[in-house]
Amino acid sequence: HAIRTLECSWVRSMKTECEQNERDLLDPVLQIKAAVRRLVKLAGGIEAAAAEVGVSKSAISNYANPHMADQARVDVIFALEQAIGDPVVVRQLAAMHGYDLVPVTVSEEADADMDAPLPESMDVTYRAAEIGHVLADAVSRGVMTDETAVKLEERCERLVTRAIKLREGVVRVRSWVKKHRKPWPLRKRPSEGV
Repeated sequence: HAIRTLECSWVRSMKTECEQNERDLLDPVLQIKAAVRRLVKLAGGIEAAAAEVGVSKSAISNYANPHMADQARVDVIFALEQAIGDPVVVRQLAAMHGYDLVPVTVSEEADADMDAPLPESMDVTYRAAEIGHVLADAVSRGVMTDETAVKLEERCERLVTRAIKLREGVVRVRSWVKKHRKPWPLRKRPSEGV
């Protein structure tokens, strides 16, 4: 086997009694297996995890078992992490690469100031239409003058600025939706207690 065996007893209840040596703690495969075990435990155990992602209990057990060569599929990891709201395995992978996984979240100030993150930048399509109009005019005349090029450049800058604001608004709304686990109503801003 490619996997070094831990001196562990693997029990169905997802509890392990391990005597890990330093080499085991540095083995990337065993680090990933340990993260998958934590993920499965947080998801409610083998049965609950299997039901959540639609794979067999034996597959989930093998993914988490340090004695088995099977590795958890990315789609299974993603689905379980989404279900529990914690990227356990992804955080472990980031750490193994020397990175910290930092969530993109809405600050309290931004959360309080979300009355209009989208409407103020909704004119992106209007800005794009302006560019199309100036360009169509130049094509119909058969020439691109310096004046037309300057107009296009200015309108492109406005479009990019608005598109960036729109994207920031969408990211803020998406973060709010994930944080509160409910849809963002476009008609009026939801209150914290709703």
